[in-house]
Amino acid sequence: MAMQREYISVEDFASYLEKQKGERGISELLRTHPQLLYWTFCRASGHDRYVLREFPLGSRFVTDYVILNSYSGVWEVMFFELEPVECRPFTKAGVPSKRLAAAIKQIDDWSEYFSSHKGLIRED
Repeated sequence: MAMQREYISVEDFASYLEKQKGERGISELLRTHPQLLYWTFCRASGHDRYVLREFPLGSRFVTDYVILNSYSGVWEVMFFELEPVECRPFTKAGVPSKRLAAAIKQIDDWSEYFSSHKGLIRED
């Protein structure tokens, strides 16, 4: 989806986050307000800005979101994996939880796939 100029107040956003469980709620909010994801992670506004939901990486993987941002002749691409908000990322001992370890593994798999299939990803 191309970037929209639909705004959400800080208060409404904070209230929304307090009520969420799982990742579906925040994913739905990001679907309707993609600028939240874009402006959180993009250093510079691009000439073309897109936030795409459920972007496929071949037939093996699907990212929750991808940001495409072009500026000065360059495309910046960021892939995102959402996790449930109630899951703690670290254990009490300070090590990654099983959920975080699985997410890191998934991102590593994406990175490996991306390195081997850049042409296919560009086509998609």
